[in-house]
Amino acid sequence: MISNLKVCVAAISAFCVLSLTACIEDHNTPKVNPKNVDSERIYGDIGGPARQLANKYEDPKNAVDRANAIRDKFYPR
Repeated sequence: MISNLKVCVAAISAFCVLSLTACIEDHNTPKVNPKNVDSERIYGDIGGPARQLANKYEDPKNAVDRANAIRDKFYPR
């Protein structure tokens, strides 16, 4: 009876130790070497303002009326 208990405790402790080895940082980091890290064509000016922010669009003239009509259609009062 005691030998079965010792085997069971040893198996559980071995399982716990082996399951925690996945948490070690050396085994958990991907080894990736990106090709275009410094490419300004792909990533733009790193640390600079975004280029997309320069585009300004006017609001449509009937946007509020159209939004209210859609809201009334889907959620009638």
